[in-house]
Amino acid sequence: MTTHTDRRYADALAAHKTGNLDAAAQLCGEILQSTPEHADTMHLFGIIAGQTGNWQAAT
Repeated sequence: MTTHTDRRYADALAAHKTGNLDAAAQLCGEILQSTPEHADTMHLFGIIAGQTGNWQAAT
């Protein structure tokens, strides 16, 4: 069964894969607001932060 969070994470991952880092980061932030323990989203958010030079957020 796919949850709403899983669908939103898939959207964030797709945005990241197409290079739309702003949209991916926005989606990750929204997911983490409601589900802060979502490990895949935390990981993707850290990757995006590193790619955009936001080293403080990446840690």
